[in-house]
Amino acid sequence: MTVRHIRGKAPGAVAQAGPTATPEDVSAELSPRLRTLGAQPATVQNAQGYQHTLREICQQPSTWLGTARQMVRLEPELTAFLERAGIAAPSGAIVLTGSGSSLYAAASVAPALQKALRVPVHVASAGELLMHPETALPPTRPCVILSFGRSGNSPESTGLVDLLLAGEPDCRHVALTCCASGGLATRYREDPRVLTLLLDERTCDRSLVMTSSFTNMVVAAHAIGFRRDPDAYLAWTDRLAQAVGIVLSSHADALADVVQRGIPSAVFLGSGCRYAGAREASLKLTEMSDGRVLAFAE
Repeated sequence: MTVRHIRGKAPGAVAQAGPTATPEDVSAELSPRLRTLGAQPATVQNAQGYQHTLREICQQPSTWLGTARQMVRLEPELTAFLERAGIAAPSGAIVLTGSGSSLYAAASVAPALQKALRVPVHVASAGELLMHPETALPPTRPCVILSFGRSGNSPESTGLVDLLLAGEPDCRHVALTCCASGGLATRYREDPRVLTLLLDERTCDRSLVMTSSFTNMVVAAHAIGFRRDPDAYLAWTDRLAQAVGIVLSSHADALADVVQRGIPSAVFLGSGCRYAGAREASLKLTEMSDGRVLAFAE
């Protein structure tokens, strides 16, 4: 197994508590209300529960660009691993898996990867694969299992890889994680059947909810589909970063005005890959409102 650490973080390093959000470190351009929140003392940010959340939301455009550049540098190794695994149109299959938000991240990427790679791409929860591998796994072999996991410490994360390494010799594994000390990042260092992609420690969210970890795993996974055209991948990521930068600088205050009126419920709509994004958005609103807002996806 090969572990690659974006920004050269040392293997096994333990992520420390992140800094307090400030206007300078979250974004060069923020709306007035976001800048006011970021200017509050650490004690206020902590008391109001957004000490890490604001920074992790607003850092996303810049972290996406860093993730994309690092994935481009990893392209030769990733391509070689997939080729050794036998994944080349029309042969082989890919399974994307995770739990909770990580599963929604996987589902957000699946349609694009299937179109780009021209091999079947399936999505299944880690729990389903653990309990019913004989029916949850596709019959196609060879097969690559791409596991998404922010911390990589959930019992099902390493449990699934362990199970399939022992029982499915024709499967190979790619682990995408944000935590250098997590099980996915450390457990398989010596196993050539596993390639671990470790993202920048800034993407390992410290707040209650996953925000930048979710989006950075999505950006990183899209590199698999773009691996033959890195310039297009970098341009795609740059467009995403610019679009969200506009939201943070020009539209965040309008969104705040809406929610501060008091909303008892919200429905997020999406089709195809966007349905997974809608499910993640509804989960985030439920978590961030401590259940006060009833949110769901259709």
